[in-house]
Amino acid sequence: MRWKPLDVTMNKMIGMNIQGQTVIEIETTLGPFDGIYIAIKKAREGEEMKRILEFVKRSGGCGRKIISIFPDGSVKPCQFIDFIDLGNIRREHLSSIIRNLEKEPYRVFIEPWKYVRRGKCAQCQFLQYCGGGDRIRAYYLEGSLDASDPYCPIPVLTSQT
Repeated sequence: MRWKPLDVTMNKMIGMNIQGQTVIEIETTLGPFDGIYIAIKKAREGEEMKRILEFVKRSGGCGRKIISIFPDGSVKPCQFIDFIDLGNIRREHLSSIIRNLEKEPYRVFIEPWKYVRRGKCAQCQFLQYCGGGDRIRAYYLEGSLDASDPYCPIPVLTSQT
């Protein structure tokens, strides 16, 4: 099974956390669905699940919690998207560039769950929390910012429970 290594790794991290064996924070990168995966595995009751899901919803990556400023002053949603210009800090204030993220066509980074229209994530009950996974991975592997993140294990996990 393709998700076995992820499952083994996540179970080990959850176990270490529960037993208090670790004092470090473990960050999985470019996997907004990881928090949901852990919530499904760990949450003991509905309230705990809701709390974890709300935490996941507040997280974000490219264009939401991250922007990149290139040496020429150009501002991009993140270092992986060099084909979308948000503005240039040599010509305008960074605050106005960031405000532009609230406008189309950049809202896909702010509220990605409203834009995912294709693939498994479009029908997923957790879409509003993880936003369909990583928009950049969806773009490069599936060809569009509105596609599902092909690395998301949630459909596999929920079919096993």
